[in-house]
Amino acid sequence: MQQKNVLEQIRAEVREHEGERVQVSARRARRGFAVNRGVLEATYPSIFTITTDDNLDSRLSFSYS
Repeated sequence: MQQKNVLEQIRAEVREHEGERVQVSARRARRGFAVNRGVLEATYPSIFTITTDDNLDSRLSFSYS
């Protein structure tokens, strides 16, 4: 149950920043880490999305875990 409480805390913290500019660092399998900057667009129960500053990937989604 500890894991569930931690994820709920993370979701709540992310929700507080909806609509703000954010920087997200994410682990990308074998390629190491990726850093993306943009606006936190929306939060959902399992993922959140950001609209990036790049022209290549305009919208990215991330899981909370």
